[in-house]
Amino acid sequence: MTVDPDGPHRTRHAGVEYGFCGTRCLERFRDDPERFLAESPSERSVEGPGPYTCPMPPEIVQDEFGTCPIC
Repeated sequence: MTVDPDGPHRTRHAGVEYGFCGTRCLERFRDDPERFLAESPSERSVEGPGPYTCPMPPEIVQDEFGTCPIC
């Protein structure tokens, strides 16, 4: 996923501004921000080996970090 720091897909939550790659990801975050901000023991660094699960549409699982086909 690529986020344009000056792009239009932005929102504030708990005093922090977040940027998103597109409208769908922004809407999903707005609907349930804690789902995406909660730490999980199963989280992996994006620098580590795959598989990589997109945090916005988690049904997307890829062998390595890269652009999500939905986002």
